[in-house]
Amino acid sequence: MVIKNYDCVDAGGEYCPCYLAEVGECILCSHLQNKKICECIWTGQCIYQNYIWNQNKRKEQRQNFQAKVLDKKNIMEDIFLLKIKLDKKIVKDLKHPGSYLMLKDNNSPEYFSAPMSIMDTNEKESCVYTLIEILGSKTKTLSNIEDNIVVRGPYFNGLIGLKKLKKAKGKKILVVSRGAGIAPAINTIKYLIKNDNKVTFIVDYGRRKEEFMEEYIENLDCTIKKMNLKDENHIDILKGMAKEGYDILYSSGSDNFSRRMYPIAKENKMAFVILNNSKICCGEGICGSCTSKDVHGNLVKLCKTQVKPQEIIERGIPNE
Repeated sequence: MVIKNYDCVDAGGEYCPCYLAEVGECILCSHLQNKKICECIWTGQCIYQNYIWNQNKRKEQRQNFQAKVLDKKNIMEDIFLLKIKLDKKIVKDLKHPGSYLMLKDNNSPEYFSAPMSIMDTNEKESCVYTLIEILGSKTKTLSNIEDNIVVRGPYFNGLIGLKKLKKAKGKKILVVSRGAGIAPAINTIKYLIKNDNKVTFIVDYGRRKEEFMEEYIENLDCTIKKMNLKDENHIDILKGMAKEGYDILYSSGSDNFSRRMYPIAKENKMAFVILNNSKICCGEGICGSCTSKDVHGNLVKLCKTQVKPQEIIERGIPNE
């Protein structure tokens, strides 16, 4: 039997146990997978006991609510930035790396909800910023939003390898981003800097020639270098930088981009963290759209499950 060394990003939190417990598919608890013995490696408060205490039911889950759009800024023809007013508690939760919200406009049905990474938070104004690239039906409807928006969240599994970043203190961290992946990297970098980490931020604007995120990255308290990582000369420069004693490499780009970054992390024995690019629709592990395979062939619900990034990179072709 292959041991599944997984974590659930919601385990032990206010949304645990969840819908998966009720249908016998809890990510961690073997009793809530309809097994007769305890096989879990969870070291927190017993999920099964919490389920029993809650009268054999899930806890109250995330619900849709109305939020005010404070500002909408067109960055490029197909990219815009939303500033959304939220409850202070939710804003505080969304400061953490990998945080995202499900968003939709007021006139569309529930299945138009789209996951959007948090680019930045402002606790003083009780608001968050999210960058949206128009790619399909869901994001097209979001582009029509003016005053109000339907929000569900907070969600937390926007990164794979999350624990490495959340536990990092006094570390040397290399953040390599490309294209729209620049936006979620900003929130993560601010979190890392607050925890006394030294960050080098590599920015590759990708196929876009315009430096569309310049005003949002220029004041970050870290070393910023701009590169074209399709250029082998720049890749060689990056490989040279990676030998300078970095502890963690966080790849904030497409899966193909992260596959190019992985050998650099592996060669230099750096912990590896990647952007979660799964096709997330419900965010609760129910619909199956985010399902991928790890290196052992196990199916993984990536909207909630934390695995080792290399297990996804080395094998994980979604839904194959």
